[in-house]
Amino acid sequence: MNETPAFSPTETTLRYRNPRGKEVLVRVSQHAKQRFWNRWNALYPNSPLDYQNVHAKLAEYFGRSVRLTQFSRKLTVRLARYGKDTLFFKTNGFTFIVQDATLITVEISDRGKRHLNKERYTSSFHDPESSQAYCPSHPR
Repeated sequence: MNETPAFSPTETTLRYRNPRGKEVLVRVSQHAKQRFWNRWNALYPNSPLDYQNVHAKLAEYFGRSVRLTQFSRKLTVRLARYGKDTLFFKTNGFTFIVQDATLITVEISDRGKRHLNKERYTSSFHDPESSQAYCPSHPR
């Protein structure tokens, strides 16, 4: 009931242009699809994303994202866990994290919404009974 639906195992790719102008294909990992789906539905509970359309929405948002090249001190510390070979792309509240031409995960990057990246907010967003436990102002 609270399980994430299984995604098809087909290889799907996204594209971006590197600084030399060459088009680079980016494979989308299963984890990245699930995280995007979970975090989309946590961020936009009034317009949930059907898991069958997750790749189309992911491609749409990744296609208009901008590669981050200059990091503030705080962002550098927050994102240091991924290593120097990692690329970051950002658009409309999402940060896409790419390593070795593979999209490994998607994070919510809006300042007031980052708490939605936590597992407790994204794993049971669709179950109103279990989500009440995480809302301190909700009467029980």
